[in-house]
Amino acid sequence: MSTKIKKSNKLLDPNEKIYLNILRLLFRISEKIIETMIANPRRGDVPFQIILAFLIKGTHTLQGILILYKQNLPHEAQALIRVIFELNVTFEAFVHLLRKDPEGACRRLLDSVMLEKIKQVRASNFLGLEFVPDAPTREILLANEEEIVGRYDSKELNKIKKYGFSGLSVEQRARQAKYTHFYDVVYRNFSRNIHSTDFIEHFQIISKTKASMFKTTYPTLERNLVAYDVTFMSSLGIVAMVDDIFHYGFDVKLRRLKARRDKLRT
Repeated sequence: MSTKIKKSNKLLDPNEKIYLNILRLLFRISEKIIETMIANPRRGDVPFQIILAFLIKGTHTLQGILILYKQNLPHEAQALIRVIFELNVTFEAFVHLLRKDPEGACRRLLDSVMLEKIKQVRASNFLGLEFVPDAPTREILLANEEEIVGRYDSKELNKIKKYGFSGLSVEQRARQAKYTHFYDVVYRNFSRNIHSTDFIEHFQIISKTKASMFKTTYPTLERNLVAYDVTFMSSLGIVAMVDDIFHYGFDVKLRRLKARRDKLRT
């Protein structure tokens, strides 16, 4: 299904090596669960399909993070760490709704996706639909929008349009998942990687190492360890929830990985 994640040859701090090994093991477990789900599809089971989509997204993002760190591209990896953190708290929000009202949770998620798609095509005045095979017409999209809008009061509809199916901001989703601390670390510190302001650090690197910004090994150990930890907890949150919902039997292995991670924090 994917490219194998190989160990980097660069010199690493011992704790970095342990963290990266834990992340690689978690990646393999996540891949095995995906393979199990694809081999045993539950056709017509909408929650199953949505959960599988979340897991695939999380697994691919974890793979990207590992590849970027292997290539000594920590800033680029940290941009994806913010992605996987948001995915985790969003998935937790979905599972929270799913456990209360499975049909309602799926409807809200699908409605929010459709509203976003309609918003996108409206921005281009519905141009290009005729070039996409089996694409809905403008009239069909507007009819779908009208139907969706009719299901919610104006206050709730505005929340869905702004924040997605959960109606919660990322900060609120993080608070609901009890990840406020990680939110402060990821969103307030790693935002520089998303908004392209991390290039300022390259000037600091050059001034201290007098080396090419593309070759430098300027130490970023402390930030890397925090980044690995956020990556692990976010990925674990997604994988463990899927395993718990469908009882695939990886709970013991996941707890062992969590115990190894906890030792690094003592």
